[in-house]
Amino acid sequence: MDELRALLPDAQVDFAQGYDTTGRSDAAQLHEEAVAPAAQADTAVRVVGLREADESEGYDREHLLLPRDQVELVRAVARAARRTAVVLLNGGVVTMEGRHDEVDAVVEAWLPGQGGGAIADVLTGRANPSGHLAETVPRRLVETPSFLNFPGEQGHVRYGEGVMVGHRYHETADVAVRYPFGHGLSYTTFDRTDFRVIADGPDTATVSNTGDRFGNVVQIYVAEPRRPVSSPARELRGFSKVALAPGGPGSVNW
Repeated sequence: MDELRALLPDAQVDFAQGYDTTGRSDAAQLHEEAVAPAAQADTAVRVVGLREADESEGYDREHLLLPRDQVELVRAVARAARRTAVVLLNGGVVTMEGRHDEVDAVVEAWLPGQGGGAIADVLTGRANPSGHLAETVPRRLVETPSFLNFPGEQGHVRYGEGVMVGHRYHETADVAVRYPFGHGLSYTTFDRTDFRVIADGPDTATVSNTGDRFGNVVQIYVAEPRRPVSSPARELRGFSKVALAPGGPGSVNW
């Protein structure tokens, strides 16, 4: 809150807790106290995520869902507010399936520690987000490659997915996902041209910033025309982060 107020000195920034992780008896009141001011705000920012009891070492999560009270709060705030942004705080993947179209933006912050300032920079536009997902966000748990193998039987787990881990499975099996591996949005736009693949040298491309903000991450994926049965249909082979001024072109090498 302090970071947002510092970046928006002329705006009224209010806080409402909305939910509690300890099972307080006044949960309904907390819910209402968060929804009411959202109806008067230009933008509502709802921070939700997993509790300490939801994910930890020593046991596996049994689903990818957010706590129900938080999901209900997001829906209520989104109905009341003109615009709603959701900030996710979680160590492992969560899905907001069925809720994505109800909000205007989703910021996956993972476990930022003392990174509240970085989140505020992205929310206010001070920083142009350039992060990209290092894992796939599926629609449902059943659509993950390890679903049939975990949690195992009689104390044994079979890692049956082999090389088809994460996005390799979804690409090869043509399974639709909510957000693919490598996904990430930006406040600017880009155009990529002159892509060249050189057998014994670096691959190159020309990237032009067609928007009005700095920043870009370029990724290269490869697919073998005649691949072995046990190999993924497509794999990430390289990426490069380049800072391009608005309207400026740049050369990228992998």
